[in-house]
Amino acid sequence: VQQTGFPVFYSSNRAIDTISVTATAPDAATTVYTVSVATFDCASDLPLFTADSTLLSGSVTVSRVSAGSPRVSGYFDVSFNGATVSNISVQSSSTDLENRLSADPAFSKVSVSTSGSCTAKQWTVLFNGL
Repeated sequence: VQQTGFPVFYSSNRAIDTISVTATAPDAATTVYTVSVATFDCASDLPLFTADSTLLSGSVTVSRVSAGSPRVSGYFDVSFNGATVSNISVQSSSTDLENRLSADPAFSKVSVSTSGSCTAKQWTVLFNGL
């Protein structure tokens, strides 16, 4: 697999994290290459790959099976025991969320961890001492 064209992604702030290529041969005359790309920081608008078939003795078809998922955006509220902390960005880190919640006496003893990615983030809030 020849890896070319990366500078176009870097110049537009769309950097590739990993590329994996797998080949399958559904029949003796056909080889299908599946290319999977993961990007840094949830870049989701990568251009479609092109293929140079000059060294091949067949046809080449490039298709996008699925587009990348864009970064989740927006805000949410957290309510507990009658208290609400509002307008929390979905891009908040665990430290940011912990600080926002800890500023309210109803949430004062919490610890927060995050998991997932920028397209499917999950926060876990542990209420300490309850």
